[in-house]
Amino acid sequence: MPEKPEIKKFYGNLAGDTYLREIRRFGLRYDEMVDTLVGLLGLTSPTDILDIGCGVGNIEEAVFQTVPGCNITCVELSPEMVGVARKRLEQYGEDKLKIICSDILEYEPDKKYDAIFSNLAIHNLPLEDKKTLLRKVRDWLKPEGIFIWGEFMEWSDTKVSEYFMRYRRQKVLERGASEQFVDEVFKKEAQDYRLTVVETVDLLREAGFKPEVLWTYSFLSIFRAKK
Repeated sequence: MPEKPEIKKFYGNLAGDTYLREIRRFGLRYDEMVDTLVGLLGLTSPTDILDIGCGVGNIEEAVFQTVPGCNITCVELSPEMVGVARKRLEQYGEDKLKIICSDILEYEPDKKYDAIFSNLAIHNLPLEDKKTLLRKVRDWLKPEGIFIWGEFMEWSDTKVSEYFMRYRRQKVLERGASEQFVDEVFKKEAQDYRLTVVETVDLLREAGFKPEVLWTYSFLSIFRAKK
């Protein structure tokens, strides 16, 4: 498992247009995933929203278009990502948007949220930290609040895992990534703590949620969990 300074450095080096180019390249169906997550978020027309790991802020743009009356708080570990997100989203102003540079496990909200979401971020946390975070997330939600979690997945069968990783590597290279960069990303990903779909559902239930799997593609899934 990479230490947090290594995680900050990895994502800091990708901040800006590079991040969106590469997450689309490596995520294969990243845009579809974001569209689905934002659409699910809009179903309940939440007013107060928290984003765990906002990256460069591209999802916030889509959320404001889908739920124009909302207020969003973003918590992001990488200072470089925070800088890019603030510039990208400056049009929304502090009354609609707050971006905080912090470790999410150290974050202390000053209000409860109608909805909390996170996309491709929590895999960076080891299991015990995931458990701690999910308990916090449930506590941060208002009654009937919703948590939407988009994430990289693992497989219980190593042969299936190896197959999908070979397939993904081939597709990423076909999309123009260099061998060196692919090796760098896959080396980092090999140290992530990823869960299977079943493990993720069990973890959400353990934290007190009522979870559903609403979208999945190969190594990507979106979970919707009610408080």
